[in-house]
Amino acid sequence: MKKVLSYWLKRISISLFVFCVTYTAMAQKYVTCTNCGGTGIGMVTMTGSMPCLLCFGKGKIIDAYNAGRALGLVTNGKLALVQGNYTTAKQAFYQAMDECEDGLATFFYGICLELGMGIEANPNAALAYYKSGNSRGEPNCKAAGCVRQQVKPYFLNFFRVEL
Repeated sequence: MKKVLSYWLKRISISLFVFCVTYTAMAQKYVTCTNCGGTGIGMVTMTGSMPCLLCFGKGKIIDAYNAGRALGLVTNGKLALVQGNYTTAKQAFYQAMDECEDGLATFFYGICLELGMGIEANPNAALAYYKSGNSRGEPNCKAAGCVRQQVKPYFLNFFRVEL
């Protein structure tokens, strides 16, 4: 029984790992392959052609530069938040969001807007950024947008606040 359970746990963990890696790769922005120029053809021989070894014949590869740049900007923004330098954090998040179209940066920029960190507080604009991040596939933006839309009326009704 123990061997069977161990076998299935290994199979499930491998499947979960493959799914996560595939999902992460699908979430990245793609650009034209630099090796084949987007044709998908790697080498032409007398008997036919061989697919490109970099893009596997698809003509598109993950834009590693922008993904790494966005990650660095978001990390710098988080560090600035921890250090209390809210203006620098807001600028780093905005740059990653604007130039690299990063969903996580959109989430953190929405937080800065909602709480007034380095910028004047504007909860309605924050909700718009959460919706934008949700359309980019960022789960944190989806959760923040749901909380922002659903909790506010209940909170105000609890204290009998008129809008």
